[in-house]
Amino acid sequence: MSQGSYYKNRFTAIPATIKALPSPKVRMPLAETQMATVLSNADPQGKGRVRVRMNWQTDGMQTGWVRVMTPDGGSSKDVKSNRGFVFIPEVGDQVLLGFRHGDPARPYVMGSLFNGVTGSGGFAANHKKSLTTRS
Repeated sequence: MSQGSYYKNRFTAIPATIKALPSPKVRMPLAETQMATVLSNADPQGKGRVRVRMNWQTDGMQTGWVRVMTPDGGSSKDVKSNRGFVFIPEVGDQVLLGFRHGDPARPYVMGSLFNGVTGSGGFAANHKKSLTTRS
């Protein structure tokens, strides 16, 4: 500092005996369910995640790798692997995103949305119920 200059600072300290810092009083933005389109399902870690573009995102924008919700997944003490449903959305599929604890940084795919373009079976005379998979 040049001669004649000075520095002034003011702060409020907390006692050293406090084990955790108090939570800041900042409101977190709340994320609600959103539509998105799958851009990639080639998860480099093989975890069945997808990359999507939310409807408000512009070309070139995409999420990181997003987990996909399933009716039965994970592991147990009896079955450690190869259990549950593994239905990874295809590129171009429309999906619905949820956000863990409403946190916009923690999206997950809640499910795919049938739009009548990507498959058949949604017509009035269809009385058969089946599960068809790619193997």
